[in-house]
Amino acid sequence: MSEISVSNPILPGMHPDPTICRVEDVFYLATSSFGQFPGVPLYRSRDLQTWEFVRHILSRPSQLDFVEEQKLGNAGIFAPTLRYHDGTFYLITTQIGKIGHFIVTAVDPAGEWSDPIWLDADHQGGIDPSLTFLEDGTVLCQVTGDGRWGEPQGIVQFEIDPKTGRGITSRQFISKGFGWKATEGPHLFSRGDYWYLLTAEGGTESGHRVAIGRSSSPWGPWEPCPHNPILTHSGLESAIQNTGHADFIEDENGKWWVVFLGVRPQGYPPVHVLGRETFLAPVEWSESGWPIVNDGKPVSLSEEANKESGWKDSFVNEKGELGPRWVSVGRAFREIYELPESKGLRLLSRSESLSTPLAKAWVGVRMTQPQVVCECEVCPESLNAELGISAFMEHFGYYSLGIVEKSDGSGVYARFSRRVIDLEQVEEREIPGQSSYRLRIELATRPDGWNAGDPSRLIFSVATEEGEWLEIGAGASRLLSTEILGGFGGLFAGVYCLGKPGSTGRVLWFSQR
Repeated sequence: MSEISVSNPILPGMHPDPTICRVEDVFYLATSSFGQFPGVPLYRSRDLQTWEFVRHILSRPSQLDFVEEQKLGNAGIFAPTLRYHDGTFYLITTQIGKIGHFIVTAVDPAGEWSDPIWLDADHQGGIDPSLTFLEDGTVLCQVTGDGRWGEPQGIVQFEIDPKTGRGITSRQFISKGFGWKATEGPHLFSRGDYWYLLTAEGGTESGHRVAIGRSSSPWGPWEPCPHNPILTHSGLESAIQNTGHADFIEDENGKWWVVFLGVRPQGYPPVHVLGRETFLAPVEWSESGWPIVNDGKPVSLSEEANKESGWKDSFVNEKGELGPRWVSVGRAFREIYELPESKGLRLLSRSESLSTPLAKAWVGVRMTQPQVVCECEVCPESLNAELGISAFMEHFGYYSLGIVEKSDGSGVYARFSRRVIDLEQVEEREIPGQSSYRLRIELATRPDGWNAGDPSRLIFSVATEEGEWLEIGAGASRLLSTEILGGFGGLFAGVYCLGKPGSTGRVLWFSQR
């Protein structure tokens, strides 16, 4: 692989907890997905800079059976680890709200992955599991300690059979971390004469950081790196913050890299709305055998980096499936839409409000830039149903604009809704009837977004028959941040249909630019 100029983020929008492996000259990267179905997006690249979507690793209900009241950005699938060994890909992860840790495998990463291989009950507990394959055939699993089991904060490890999920040795505490709270995200790898234990510490907020220690044994004890943390932006004047949860990779030329999560905050106090994104930095090794990330300097943001060119989805698919950008909340995915032979996506209502924690006819795509415009054209099919577009974080955090054709003949209304935790406001405005309606969300960010108290707004509009945009409502984007709503998610733009069971509506196309 030739030298590259790093442009960050390499995966914009909600792509947290990155994990990476390499097969010959191809890199594979996966991230957390929490309450999204399908789950765990998988990407590949030959240059670490340009990433191609491969598939969702968890794409069948038999692989991912959510709890009934699933959130989009909490519970569900937590941080995975992706590894390749002896012709097989392994992904180990945790499903919060269900049994816990499981492994799925594949020979062809672009094909179907196996059903879950659940770890046995004595080896559940904790989060962020990782796998390390030793040359003698031993496989080690690292995971965070679990206070419910009487384990202290830190990292535990045990030998495992990845083909059965059976733990071969008991859970053994190997490290309390390297000086900060919330030690998690362990990865164990070897280089030269040492084993290195990589951790995320400080919590996945403003104090987030990456630390490392080494030992002559994969079981420790661990000598901490003298310049820990090896990566943090905490307290630094940087457009990238909350940096942590990293994974190391060596390319075919012997050069090392680190992928890690970070956010692009706005306003004061700072908040982020796009979610935790994936970043990349080079790693050099000192003469004494310690990693130096990005030459010891903060990682820079590239404003135009990997900015996806505008796209439009007309929902034409020979398989009758939505494209890879689209996800639903929880297990409703296969039950809330159909792709008829006639143009468009038909949504099949499951509820009368986006505020329900239960299944709803909503599908969405990640919002990936602080300046973005999403548009769609919708065609109502049921009276009194609401068909529209939304900026969605959770069922208790969203803005939406829907079209409602009243059955009593009172007219057509544009309904603008805002839900922030336990506050909800709904406004209606009568508009002229049309055969179909073009709707738009604009995430508009001021250029001084880092310093401005309220730097960006979400503006919702409907197009008139003459093609002019009529603003219906707007709201501060910071109210849809994880700092306000909690959880681990990011902002999605989605389309939805609300109404009594049997209500339907068609989305003719959707675009983002």
